[in-house]
Amino acid sequence: MGVEFDRMEKIVFLDNSGGRTQEQGVHPEPMYKGLSEVLGLITQLLEENGLGPLGHSTTLESGVFEEHVVFLKAPHPRKVLFRMWPVLFPYHKRLEYRIYEDGEPLREQIVLYLQAYAQTNRAELIPKL
Repeated sequence: MGVEFDRMEKIVFLDNSGGRTQEQGVHPEPMYKGLSEVLGLITQLLEENGLGPLGHSTTLESGVFEEHVVFLKAPHPRKVLFRMWPVLFPYHKRLEYRIYEDGEPLREQIVLYLQAYAQTNRAELIPKL
């Protein structure tokens, strides 16, 4: 089963200093390709496995690095199921992730989606401990 994302999706670009900008600047490649698709697939996968309803949030970590979090909504207290940090600088592209869900088949499916996302962005996939 293959997963492929639209290579033309352009969301966030990098400026000269490595910061985020909405304008296409020095680097012709967008910072993220397929981010909304992979987060949607992971959220849908978790909900189909009885872990819903789910929420998603994005925060800035260290100024430029985004952290994407998928978590359980009420009635439970906010329980984080998955985090990822796409670090896609032109000189070193990597996708760091951490999965908090224990089910092995579910983890393997999430990693499959992340591998497709990393491959689309020509990035290295790194589990964060």
